[in-house]
Amino acid sequence: CELWVVEEGTAYRFEKDFDGYRDKVLDQLAEREAEVERMEQRRREERAAKRARMGIDKAKLQELRKQKEKELEEEEKQKEKEFAEKAKKAAEEAKEAEAAKKAAQEKAAKKKAEEESEEES
Repeated sequence: CELWVVEEGTAYRFEKDFDGYRDKVLDQLAEREAEVERMEQRRREERAAKRARMGIDKAKLQELRKQKEKELEEEEKQKEKEFAEKAKKAAEEAKEAEAAKKAAQEKAAKKKAEEESEEES
């Protein structure tokens, strides 16, 4: 019995018996399975590397976010401090203006009292 094999676009007579052909097919199958396993392993490694890069990127992003939040918090504290200083200064100026107004009123009242006492005399 002759065994003819048709594969890869050609046909040829297989020199060995059917058991030899079976061994050849099983070897080819094992080679394909090994190649598929290598490809799958490569894909797993690439995905792991990508996850690792994303993890690093995520860590960097969180670090930058914390840094930015800290900067914003410091800016907010600085603005609050400046606002408090301006409010304090405005209150002091208002107090000084009130004191000057009161002094002017007292001076005017004193002057008026002096004028009235001069008129009576």
